[in-house]
Amino acid sequence: VFLILSVTGLREYIAKSMPDCLKKSIPAGIGLFIAFIGFQNVGIIQANQYTLTQFVDINGARMAGDIAPVIPALVALLGFIIIAVLGRLKVKGNVIIGILASTVIYYLFTWQLPSLDLSAIGQSFKDFGEIGFLGFFNGDAWKNAFSGAHIGGIFNAIMLIITFCLVDMFDTLGTLYGTASEANMLDENGDPIRVGKAMMSDSIATVTGSLFGTSTCTTCVESASGVAAGGRTGLTAIVTGLLFL
Repeated sequence: VFLILSVTGLREYIAKSMPDCLKKSIPAGIGLFIAFIGFQNVGIIQANQYTLTQFVDINGARMAGDIAPVIPALVALLGFIIIAVLGRLKVKGNVIIGILASTVIYYLFTWQLPSLDLSAIGQSFKDFGEIGFLGFFNGDAWKNAFSGAHIGGIFNAIMLIITFCLVDMFDTLGTLYGTASEANMLDENGDPIRVGKAMMSDSIATVTGSLFGTSTCTTCVESASGVAAGGRTGLTAIVTGLLFL
C-alpha cells in the first residue's frame, strides 16, 4: 500500500497539499518524542505512580549518599550541554563529539571498561527463517488466514497495516520537510526539491526492510543533525549505514 501510494504520485500530492503549519510541526513533534524516549532510557525521566512521569531526583540520591543510580542521568545532561555549547559555537560534528565525550565521561565516572561481548549477534538472526519473508511459503500460514478462528486476526492485521501506513507516510513527509529545510533544499513553494523521487526511495526502503525483518527503513528526523554537520548527499547515508553494520 505504501509503495503504491508513492508510485501513483498520491504521496507527493498529499505532501504538497499539507498546510505549512503541519509541515513545521511534525518534525518538531517527532523530535520531542525521540527526546522523551532518550530521557527515559538514561533515567532523566522516570515512572511515577501518581503523575505517570517525573524528573530524576538527583538531590535525593545525594542526600542518601549513593549517586550511582543517577550517574547516567548526570552524564546525559552533561553531554547535552556539550552538544548545545558546541552547536552554539558552530562546531561541525557537535552531536557526535558530545556522544563520544559522554561515553568517556561515563566510564571514568563508573570506573569500568565497556563490554565488547559480540555473542548476541547470532540471536538477531535466529528467527529470521520462521518470522521473516520465508514464512510466506509456510502452508499453515495460508490455511490459518482463511479459517474461522483467525478471521478476527486478519481484520486486526488490516487495521494495523492502515495505521502504520498513515503514521509512516506523515512521519516521512514531516521529516523530509524538516531535513530539506535544514539543508536549504526547498523550492519556491516551500516543498523539498524532487520530493517525489525522495518518497519513492523511502517507500522502496520501507518495504525492503520489512521483508528482511528489520525496523522500518525510513527517513529519520535525526538526519537533520547530519545535514547541519554538512552531510548533503547519498554518500553520507552510505557511510552511516556501513558504520551501523
